[in-house]
Amino acid sequence: MGGKKGKKAVSDNPPIPPEPRLYVVGKFDEEDEEEKAKLAAFSGQWKTAEGETTKHGRPSSRGHRFAGEASAEGLREGVGLEVFPNGNRYTGGFASDAREGLGTLRFATGSVYEGAFVAGLPEGQGILKATSGAVFEGQWKAGKLNGRAKTIFPNGLKYEGNLVNGKREGEGTGVYPDGGTYTGEWKDNTRHGVGKMVTAAGAIYEGEWKDNRPHGTGTMVYPSGIVWSGQWENGARVDAAAAAGGAAAVGGDKGGAAAAAVVGA
Repeated sequence: MGGKKGKKAVSDNPPIPPEPRLYVVGKFDEEDEEEKAKLAAFSGQWKTAEGETTKHGRPSSRGHRFAGEASAEGLREGVGLEVFPNGNRYTGGFASDAREGLGTLRFATGSVYEGAFVAGLPEGQGILKATSGAVFEGQWKAGKLNGRAKTIFPNGLKYEGNLVNGKREGEGTGVYPDGGTYTGEWKDNTRHGVGKMVTAAGAIYEGEWKDNRPHGTGTMVYPSGIVWSGQWENGARVDAAAAAGGAAAVGGDKGGAAAAAVVGA
């Protein structure tokens, strides 16, 4: 009778992943300090850590270049520098051949996005500083602000609150160039729902809004101290005495551009 076969030993140690391959593709600008640094780190054309050629194809367009880490299959994986034909450049993480994790995308126009990326687009916490001086900071999804965010425009308009696909939506506070403020509900980038506005002149309106104007039930406290409560329609009081009482229509969003930002290479 033969002896029993011994059990195959099982190791508790996980398999060691292959080392990332390093490669450079495209003709780099040797006068550019950032590109020179990457070339020094990843020297050679189509070379890998093991000295073998990667399986990755050549760049799809002239002027596109990349230096960084790649997977065993030749896909961008790890950290690298990518420069696009239009002059945009990205430095940061890659996964599955796309921008992933933390990184910085510098546009040829001078605008800069710093933050998280998922599947090539800004997603997660990040900040975009536009050439115009506008700033967009907060939660991003698929390249647009989605969730809590802050936006600042060169004309002085500021907003802090919720955004959906780059537009003011839900609860938020707007501060206008003339010093007026609005806190309340927004819809499709306009004051819509229930909210409170304090104008630069000192008037205070609190109540319902529609398309940026008081509409529905609301109360106005005028700078003189007079208080009027009742129905409003398209920014004006609905009462016969409104014309004689000197009541001015409230509304008109002169705050400037919408808080929308799309990033992409």
